[in-house]
Amino acid sequence: MPQVARHLTLRELERRYKKAKDPVEKTRFQAVYHAAKGLSAREIARITLQTPRWVHATVRRYNLLG
Repeated sequence: MPQVARHLTLRELERRYKKAKDPVEKTRFQAVYHAAKGLSAREIARITLQTPRWVHATVRRYNLLG
């Protein structure tokens, strides 16, 4: 399971995921939100229709940049 830096609360991640208008941004927030909830990269990949590698890269980018 990817570890998520606590830049935002789980509730705030969920809010941003649900309010995002840009589909790429929405998918990224969705991935980070589910990672923060404790889902594995494989589970998140299935939900977001991405690869586990993409999930890890997205979470890594979020951790670095917020």
